[in-house]
Amino acid sequence: MRIHKSERVEAWLDGIKVDSTLTLNGGIKRLLLSVQSMIQCKGVTEADLQDVADVCGEGHYRIISRLENNELKSVVRSRKCAGVRVVGSSKLLLCNQCRATRKTLEKRKSRRVKSEQTTDISAKTPLERVAKAKLISALKVQRQTTKDLEQKIRKIQNDIKTDGVQLSQSMHNSLMEVFTQKENDIDSEFHKMFWAEQKKNFGRKKKSRRWHPSMIKLALTLHSQSPAAYRTLLDTGLLALPGETTLHDYTNYIAPKQGFQKEVWMETQ
Repeated sequence: MRIHKSERVEAWLDGIKVDSTLTLNGGIKRLLLSVQSMIQCKGVTEADLQDVADVCGEGHYRIISRLENNELKSVVRSRKCAGVRVVGSSKLLLCNQCRATRKTLEKRKSRRVKSEQTTDISAKTPLERVAKAKLISALKVQRQTTKDLEQKIRKIQNDIKTDGVQLSQSMHNSLMEVFTQKENDIDSEFHKMFWAEQKKNFGRKKKSRRWHPSMIKLALTLHSQSPAAYRTLLDTGLLALPGETTLHDYTNYIAPKQGFQKEVWMETQ
């Protein structure tokens, strides 16, 4: 406690300045009785609210102290904490400012709980901002989805082995001859190019395939629309398409850098 010559009194409780109008007008005895009747603001002490509080936030701060039994105690206070609570204003031992901080932390906790209950994570959401529990939940869902897809692929492969019919070389040659004849009836140059690329690359190993520039453009367009659908087409072997590594080489031909890039400008000319 500090008493000024003007009879204005300043008081501190556990290092926190008391926001009050204490004076010496009523004498020392009355002043001491007023101080004794003060109820100290305990701050926000709930353990579930400590995790959502900032160590040094804009409107509040967090104090971590060690007790005599070496246990750690965490308390969150408003930066405008009055130090004492007005008697009868609340059942909680909090000043008005700390009660407002408590409500803010409760809302923040509620938003975090709702966020952790959903497993959907946007592709553009930085993973460092996603709660650990939500990441684990999303990973479990993804693993199960991958497992289901692998089972479907194995079933399709088994069905092909069981019910599929293997063509003889003569039948294969006959079909290719028919397709070649029909190729001349195609009016669209793009369709002709696509069919020619399929015939050329179907019998080759993946690393030996070479692609027409228009085929690369088509593959880049399909992959940008849905990478998952593109991978499905690759895995089924329904169409002969450039691999994702090939597409990556084209899309990352110029390494992205910060600021103006002369190489990008030259490509746009």
